[in-house]
Amino acid sequence: MRWLTPQNAYIFRIIAIQNLPHILEHGIPCRNCKPQNPDFVNIGGSDIIEKRDSRSVPLAPYGSLSDYVPFYFAPRSPMLGSIVHRETFPQDDIIHIVSKASIIQSASIPFVFTDGHALIDFSIFRNSLNDLHLLDWEVMRSKYWRVTEADNDRMRRRMAEFLAHRNFPARLIASVAVKSEEKAGAVKTILDRFALYIKPDK
Repeated sequence: MRWLTPQNAYIFRIIAIQNLPHILEHGIPCRNCKPQNPDFVNIGGSDIIEKRDSRSVPLAPYGSLSDYVPFYFAPRSPMLGSIVHRETFPQDDIIHIVSKASIIQSASIPFVFTDGHALIDFSIFRNSLNDLHLLDWEVMRSKYWRVTEADNDRMRRRMAEFLAHRNFPARLIASVAVKSEEKAGAVKTILDRFALYIKPDK
């Protein structure tokens, strides 16, 4: 995954395919924002989600983590790995929403990002894309990111987050990635229904 660089700064969010129609109509709202999807299908752990309510963001535009829409900087996230290994949700029904940090900035949406999992106290927050080089891009590009005796911080760094403030509009989606041809057809049907054609960013 050599294309995972601070210059490209792709960002990824995994969702249940069932949530895609609401996203295409309303964007992705933060946990504290409206409109929330009344039929939202959750693929994450509720305990982690609730902890984000009380984690403060220490720089502008401030608030808590629940005031932001979180993305990862790599497609094969530890969150996805946990879902797959624990079989808590069908992998075929998980799709990846892909955008770029520069697209968020160009849309004048405030943001912050971290150098590791945002809930861990010593993870550092930044709000300038000039600081993207501070992330561990070697770990982002790695197929495996388990901790080692020499480095027990690899997983935290792999879980660095890009946090878009309040709402992520559907028009900022660069592409949608799926696991199978069957799901690709299902996603295309949903996109056609909303007259929104998403093409991979070049």
